[in-house]
Amino acid sequence: MTTLTYAEASQHSGGDLRYLPSGLDGVLDLSTCVTRSGPSPAARAAAAAFDPASLTVHPYGVEDRFRAAYAAYLGTDPRQLVITRGISEPLSVLASLLPADRSAALTPDYTGTIRRWSRQLPPPVGERDTVELRVRRLDSAMRRYAFVVFSNPNNPLGLTVPRDALAELLTRHPHCTLIVDEAYVDYLGDRRQSAMTLPHRNLAVLASPGKPLGIAGTRTGALWSADETLRELVARRLPEWPLSAYDAHVACAALGDTGWIDGALAGAREDARRLEAVLVGHFGDAVVTGVPVHYRFVHDERPERLHAHLLADGIATRLLLDDEPGRVRGLRVLAPGAQELARLEASLHGFTA
Repeated sequence: MTTLTYAEASQHSGGDLRYLPSGLDGVLDLSTCVTRSGPSPAARAAAAAFDPASLTVHPYGVEDRFRAAYAAYLGTDPRQLVITRGISEPLSVLASLLPADRSAALTPDYTGTIRRWSRQLPPPVGERDTVELRVRRLDSAMRRYAFVVFSNPNNPLGLTVPRDALAELLTRHPHCTLIVDEAYVDYLGDRRQSAMTLPHRNLAVLASPGKPLGIAGTRTGALWSADETLRELVARRLPEWPLSAYDAHVACAALGDTGWIDGALAGAREDARRLEAVLVGHFGDAVVTGVPVHYRFVHDERPERLHAHLLADGIATRLLLDDEPGRVRGLRVLAPGAQELARLEASLHGFTA
């Protein structure tokens, strides 16, 4: 069904289905990590009501409005936020700003991270990553490098290092700045678990409402840090107009719809628990279980076969190969809704490992 090789398909980020043949309809996209029930009613209404006349004016004040709305949602000081276009932008800025020989990424990790950080720190050969192993590897990395970046919860595994463990590491290694990509921390259901609530100055947190609020098409986000010098260095590398009027308009409305957010994230966690049970029934301990996110990862030395089988049944998943450093072989699967789960389960019943 695909027009590209598996290696080429693996290079496409989750949700990017441009590698599929044109005219293929009805694909259940479980390759993305965007909340499936979004956008919220408030975000939809804001998008529909956006005044086209706003497009003729530069976005004066837009950055400040979004900063205030996002700081209120995050429960943090707005002065400690540098407003960015999603998380990819500050990752790019930091990768170009920080000394390459003193910076490293703990892998496996987000595609955008492993392509920007040349020094990568994978698990020992033959070992599957765990929370405990990640803590030990972070300890070693922070002892050796001045800057360490990693996603928490991890993309693609979902493994999450507890806030208290991060606090201990930050205290133990005051000369290392830890950069935490928290794209999926909202799914924990408790903002107090965010590293952003820690007082340490050797910490930067990257955040975005795009995926949890189902508005990934709007490019909004922030870098948080108590380190004013780091904030200023990043801010100087950003464009004069970091956000568009439309993106900020929709994002601010979405951030204010707290009742919908709580329900959507709770529903996503419940969908993930159901998905986990189905996957474990088929793949056993190859599934990363007990993680607080809305997707699950299946370790597989030949994930191309399962990816192709599901795609033949109109189900797209995130294929990951070890064709470049920082990756782990397997499939990442977004939790579908209850009715969609039946479709996935029917396809899995027809798969022969």
